[in-house]
Amino acid sequence: MKKWSCLLLMLLCTGFVMAEENIDFNYPSNIKIGEEFEITVSLNNFDLGVYDIKIDIKDSGERVARIFDGNWKSTMYYVNDAIDISVNNNSDFKLKITENCSENLDADIKTRDSNNNVRVFTEFMEINLDSKDENEENDEIEDSEEEDGEDNEEESQDEIYAEIEWDDEIINGEEFDIEIKIYNLEDEEYDVRLWIEEHGDVISDRYGDESDEWRSGRYYLKEFLNGPRDEEEITLRIRPEYRDFEGDAEIYLKLRPSGYVEEDDIEILENQEIEEELDDDREEEENDKKNKEERDFENINLNNPDELKKRAELMANSENKITGNVIRLGKKSEDIKTQVVYETKTEKIKRYLIYLFALLCIAIAVLLIFKKTNF
Repeated sequence: MKKWSCLLLMLLCTGFVMAEENIDFNYPSNIKIGEEFEITVSLNNFDLGVYDIKIDIKDSGERVARIFDGNWKSTMYYVNDAIDISVNNNSDFKLKITENCSENLDADIKTRDSNNNVRVFTEFMEINLDSKDENEENDEIEDSEEEDGEDNEEESQDEIYAEIEWDDEIINGEEFDIEIKIYNLEDEEYDVRLWIEEHGDVISDRYGDESDEWRSGRYYLKEFLNGPRDEEEITLRIRPEYRDFEGDAEIYLKLRPSGYVEEDDIEILENQEIEEELDDDREEEENDKKNKEERDFENINLNNPDELKKRAELMANSENKITGNVIRLGKKSEDIKTQVVYETKTEKIKRYLIYLFALLCIAIAVLLIFKKTNF
């Protein structure tokens, strides 16, 4: 019996391992800098659906490649609708190494389904990297000019593109640095605007400019970048009036005079210290409100029927109905036979006012009936 139990357990474990989502990642061993090559990604044991794919190749944390998706773009972007499992579980992707790098690279492969669920797989790439010699590069340039002509240059080579990077955790209430890298600029100076939005509202400030002070994300940093390629850091913070914000937002980069705009999603995490301060503020406001109500009730004129009626109506419609505070003694609630309710002087006044108003209404009714019967 014990033998069969062990065998059954092994079969179950094997089934779980086989059913686990995994990928196959195939790439050529010989790659030249600047030369296009293909990577094949296969999704195994994934649910049916359409998946976006990101292949982010880095050397010591720095991106060194670009991927083709209609045009050449940074590997920080997904290729949308790249694999449809119902049709085929794999796809080929065109990439090229654009930076000098080592022959040992890291590739983060991310899959994203229609519900925005993301799976991350890390692969180690060991390649033989060759640089193009000068003659080969010149030949390619001449061939490109002959094929495209002066009026048909490849747009991907002249297109401005940007990369926006930041630490994984952005915490509300703390300053954080955003690194921007801009490529294919003209040889001139550019103004830069960097900001975070939530439902169309600018919720960030940025530091810098000539005055070295915090300003709204609506303002540009003047003459901040220099073409044709530049990279800088900009310090941001979430504006004080949005100190209770947490969740997903959008980060935008805009250049002037080119009008280029880059957008990405960013997550703002809750600051525990700020949340505790907000809880204290809310508690203090509630206490102030309660104290004011108590003072108002203590100053009631018991000889004024109109005021008594008004107070009784307010108490009847109030959301803060009197329930009392129940004090339970002992460790187990099942053993408790009685409940002790403590009432303040103000609470007693509130309770008796209802009875007093009811008695006053009854007395008035009796007087009216008595007068009617006498006449």
